[in-house]
Amino acid sequence: MRPNLGVGEGVTRRQFMRAGAGVAASAYALGSVGTLAGCSEETTSAASGTVRAVVPEGGLSRAFVEAAREFESTSDISVEILTYPYAEARQQQLLELGGGGDLDAVLIDGQIWLAELHQHLDPIDDRIDASELERFVASMPTMFQRDDATYALPFRVGGWVLIYREDLFDSAGITQVPQTWAEFRDAAERLTSDQTYGFAAPLAQTNFLVAQWLPFLWSFGGELLTGDNQQAAFNSDAGIEATTFLVDLYKDGLVPPGAIEADHDGVITAMQQGQTAMAITYSPYYLEMNSPDQSDFAGSFAVAGELPRRADSDLDTGRSMITGWGVGIARNSVNKDAAWELAEYLTRDDVQATLAIEHGNSPTVASVYRDEEYLEAYEAAGEVLDVLKGASTRPGVVEWTEIEEALALRLSEALTDSRTVAEALSAAEEDVNEALGS
Repeated sequence: MRPNLGVGEGVTRRQFMRAGAGVAASAYALGSVGTLAGCSEETTSAASGTVRAVVPEGGLSRAFVEAAREFESTSDISVEILTYPYAEARQQQLLELGGGGDLDAVLIDGQIWLAELHQHLDPIDDRIDASELERFVASMPTMFQRDDATYALPFRVGGWVLIYREDLFDSAGITQVPQTWAEFRDAAERLTSDQTYGFAAPLAQTNFLVAQWLPFLWSFGGELLTGDNQQAAFNSDAGIEATTFLVDLYKDGLVPPGAIEADHDGVITAMQQGQTAMAITYSPYYLEMNSPDQSDFAGSFAVAGELPRRADSDLDTGRSMITGWGVGIARNSVNKDAAWELAEYLTRDDVQATLAIEHGNSPTVASVYRDEEYLEAYEAAGEVLDVLKGASTRPGVVEWTEIEEALALRLSEALTDSRTVAEALSAAEEDVNEALGS
């Protein structure tokens, strides 16, 4: 019998966020404790003092702390870091920025945080030449731009890519990665057997379900919101086709039945244990799937250089989603120059390369994806870069959390037959338009 993909141990990110309310922050007054290999070049610093930052817990905070340690050792600036769970970090930043706090560097989760935070940030356009932004992966600077102003430098960003088992493709006689959704469906059917499912997906009613759905929507030619972000745009022919396609993968037995209760950890586990042959998921997860210490099938995974697209659309390739973090400067900071030096350091080419190689940070500088040492750790880096260059991001609206929860509910209803796809998208359209006040 084929294994049943389930949630596994632990809690989902959303459950963790709710459980974390009221949790005290962890504080780091760093000092010079260790260095990042390859980043010992001294920083020419015209600033001094202490830079204070609130950083969400997890991989982001680990990478940030490591880089900040080295920054302190090469400058006259110290860094004080307070870490909180994701939701509490957002709340703490808003509280301090709007209430006379003393934050200097501000961590921004792309457009969905920038919508609320930009009024409390200093634009950085006067501090950086436009050509300098060309160092970054082409899609990433726009994550931190609003009303023709740039508010942050990209520090840690990844995107959704098609990860697949090369050995299972060979056994099934699949000679090239799917370039259209019809080819993807055919591959999923051919890869599904008594031992393996064709596709892994996080289909529990969480933000991960929405993140899974968006690349399908965009790669069928649909849009989430209208160009002015004032109304829902997904209840269209392309939106219905994309959602029906994803729902049918699950209902037709090409996705493990337990996926209806799984988040991203379930997808990683399913690929590591050989339960599934393909996943469209966050690019850094490839390292966990392909790790000899964590995966039963290390060395068998590859990444496609593009997502599938609808064959009769105007798209040349499918369209991925990117998410991640930038570093900006608090408008009321008294240490703006020091905060800027930290932001510049964190996004320096050599620092980005070292963080990617040694700490699994998702790099934002395009040259890192061609770095020989990084390619040894992440063989598929070139393909990931190809996908991310044309990716899109979640919309910059302050109502995003409400919109995301409504979409997760309605998509879940379609997956569980509580509503048809058409009914679910119509209900979601009403929910989203109400949230947007339109």
